Amino acid sequence: MTRRRWLRRAAAGVGVLVGATRRLAHGLSAVGGLLPASARGAELPLTSAELDTLLAFGEAVVDGRALSAEVRATLTDALAEAVARAPDRITLYRGAARLLDHLAGRELARLSLVDRAALVSRNRLDIRAASNEPGLTDDARFIRTTLAPELIVAYWGSAAGWAAVGYGAFPGRCGDLARYTRAEP
Repeated sequence: MTRRRWLRRAAAGVGVLVGATRRLAHGLSAVGGLLPASARGAELPLTSAELDTLLAFGEAVVDGRALSAEVRATLTDALAEAVARAPDRITLYRGAARLLDHLAGRELARLSLVDRAALVSRNRLDIRAASNEPGLTDDARFIRTTLAPELIVAYWGSAAGWAAVGYGAFPGRCGDLARYTRAEP
């Protein structure tokens, strides 16, 4: 085989690979597979009251202060992605919202942040549950082992979480364009 023939075959193979990749990417973007949940318009099959309760719990466990709209959207996207991965867990999220509202005596979101933090601490919802802990309901176990860690990871992986620990720019976003055009000291 000559070098020219080998190069033509290699180029044809690359062309086929690029074409297949483009078709795959186009197919995924058509169904929303390459877009973030917020851009896909992922709908969470929870009522607004249930979602507000879960986000109010998130405010109490992740940072102890009211969250911005951007961070609330990040937490909502995290919940939507978790439900998309395991649709059967929606009943667990609903049960968690019911339990949190029951413990609060009304909608958890209507309590002040200080009262929410006290409720979470008093009911030990901010610690991981042992699998053999007596008297722990399934909803409380779900809150402690799954919901709280999901919300915490979503928050600290967001731009707000990165800013809270002193990073000026979230990974993947340009922080200072001039920094990239000059030598660093």
